Amino acid sequence: MEQVVATSNMTAALKRVERNGGAPRVDGIPTDRLRDQIRAEWPRIREELLAGTYKPMPVRRVEIPKVRRRYTDAGDTHRDGPPDPAGPSAGTDAYL
Repeated sequence: MEQVVATSNMTAALKRVERNGGAPRVDGIPTDRLRDQIRAEWPRIREELLAGTYKPMPVRRVEIPKVRRRYTDAGDTHRDGPPDPAGPSAGTDAYL
């Protein structure tokens, strides 16, 4: 967990998210305001992660219509916490 919450890892994850310039997530925070949001909330989230008391917000389920099936689950669309690229599977195809 120390490696995941390390400043260098989180900074690299934030830069990847900013470079991708994605659309706002369900919380409505645009990418250009993400850095300020993380500055405000990261100390609390980091301490909770290290203490083992962190409780993420429930995932908002999104279903996407498909041609051969009626719907497919879009998966993890939002969590109150570190950007997904900071997780242990960063750099893998786990999110593709």
